[in-house]
Amino acid sequence: MAQELRRVFHSIGKRFTNQRQRIWEVFKEKSSGLTVAQAADLLRADGIGHTTVYRVVKEFVELGFLKWVHGADGEHQYVACAGGHCHPLVCRDCGRVQLVDCQGLNTLQKLVSVETGFRVDGHHLEIFGVCPECLRRSPG
Repeated sequence: MAQELRRVFHSIGKRFTNQRQRIWEVFKEKSSGLTVAQAADLLRADGIGHTTVYRVVKEFVELGFLKWVHGADGEHQYVACAGGHCHPLVCRDCGRVQLVDCQGLNTLQKLVSVETGFRVDGHHLEIFGVCPECLRRSPG
């Protein structure tokens, strides 16, 4: 994945620096996602400050490599994505996030456009439920 990030950054005339790689690694390691503040706390020992984390998170979101989800406390958390179009499936018990490809939403987006007259430019969808591990732990 780091190679893909390196390629994408190169294609837009930017370097995929060690700081960007380290920030990516922190998000990639946490399947339930992190807030910018949580990531900055984890990266402080690496000498990477909050402002840098915030800026790089914004870049990763714009490039489709991080997706935001609503955390249990209402704050935005960011989860690593392989790039491209995917949607978060969030476990409401443990917070685990699984990203899924929902190409059928393009049809829904077109339908909404036809029915409302809006030019629909995009969407953000989060699906909530309970993951298989939590279902196994839950009493019948």
